[in-house]
Amino acid sequence: MRNNKNSENKNFDYLNLEGINLQQADLEGASFKEANLKDADLREANLSHANLIEANLDGADLSQATLTGACIENWKITAATKTDDIKCDYLCLRQETLEDLNRLGKPEIDNLSPLSAEDLKKLLTPPETEFLELYQAFAELYVIKDKVICEIRLIKAAHEANIPLDSYRQMFKDYCQQKIDAEWQQSSWKSILANIERRIEHLNHLISQMDILPMLDNLGRLSILVAVILYINDTLQDKIEPKYRAWEIINSGKEEIKSGNNLALEDLVKQGVSLRNIKAPGADLSNINLSNIDLAEADLSGSVLKNADLSNAKLQRANLRKANLTSVQFRHKNSLKKINNSNLLTRLFTRSRNAADLTEADLTEAKLIKADLSEADLTKAKLIKADLTEVNLTKANLPDAKLINADLRGANLLDVVVNEKTDLTDACYNQATKLPSNLDPKARKMRELNNAEEKCEKNP
Repeated sequence: MRNNKNSENKNFDYLNLEGINLQQADLEGASFKEANLKDADLREANLSHANLIEANLDGADLSQATLTGACIENWKITAATKTDDIKCDYLCLRQETLEDLNRLGKPEIDNLSPLSAEDLKKLLTPPETEFLELYQAFAELYVIKDKVICEIRLIKAAHEANIPLDSYRQMFKDYCQQKIDAEWQQSSWKSILANIERRIEHLNHLISQMDILPMLDNLGRLSILVAVILYINDTLQDKIEPKYRAWEIINSGKEEIKSGNNLALEDLVKQGVSLRNIKAPGADLSNINLSNIDLAEADLSGSVLKNADLSNAKLQRANLRKANLTSVQFRHKNSLKKINNSNLLTRLFTRSRNAADLTEADLTEAKLIKADLSEADLTKAKLIKADLTEVNLTKANLPDAKLINADLRGANLLDVVVNEKTDLTDACYNQATKLPSNLDPKARKMRELNNAEEKCEKNP
């Protein structure tokens, strides 16, 4: 073909020329309409005025080829197509333009104009290349776990792609959703369902063929598959159903199941369910273990918490009105360590991490008999008419706390922290009550009751 200037015998329309070597070939005016030129070697080839309409040039090497006047309408080039240093003054984007060009013999028609290097680059850029670059950028962002770093990289990538940030961010969110959906579709459940579908289709085929032996064989396999699915379903229900059952017990108002509240709460704790803001008024939670649990803003009013373990529990703004907290453990038994000279100052100025946090808790009329509240934070707590008989309140924090009519007989209040707003009006104490030297019971309007049989009168 080389040096043949005629277009005769240069018709390669619809031919499969995959991998052909046409390096430096003179193909001026040749027609490759819908030809398969995949992986073809067209380096330095002369393709001037060639017809490349819908030609497949995936993976073809067009380096240093001449394409002046060639028609590239709907040609198929990909990222694998090499277009380095192509020589081209103008291109025909439609077949009609090529026909006019061949008829006139020179580029004098309106829709032909010299191509700039930038325009040529755009025409020779595969349509999917830009999207591939976007997908690559999204894939790199997707694996970044640190949200701050991901956002910084996203802003930089949007700027480099010259795409508005909001549009780029929305496209990335859509990409993430597609990835999540794709991962879900590849899950084991999807695989099982797909396997079932294939089995059923095969079974239908067997029935249509009326070949009884293979059909029975496959029915046996299908029954095994169904048994496996039922087993998995039962296993999932064993894990999920108790959680819903536990919440049902907690939220139910039926008397007959209130005794199961402690087991239900402990079950929820074992499953890692947060009990923050839980509503369990009037529940019988005797001997329950809720140590290290977040019970902030919980409603446990009127609940029975005798001998419960609430060590290191968070009870900020919890409602414990009229709750029975007799012998409740608020701190770990082994949390108190001997104080030596080296850590004395630290222990004096640092509160124990195991101390109870009852900030702003409502303990009105609560029974806290013999409870250990040493070093507890009771700032702004309401202990109005609370039974604090023999309670250990050493080093407890009581600023702004209200202990009006509280029964403090036998209680240990040594080293408690109070302020002017700590209200001890009509709080009862006796000779067994250990009061700090800086707390004057008379100045605080407290009442001394030394008769063991005398009840601590409570104002209405």
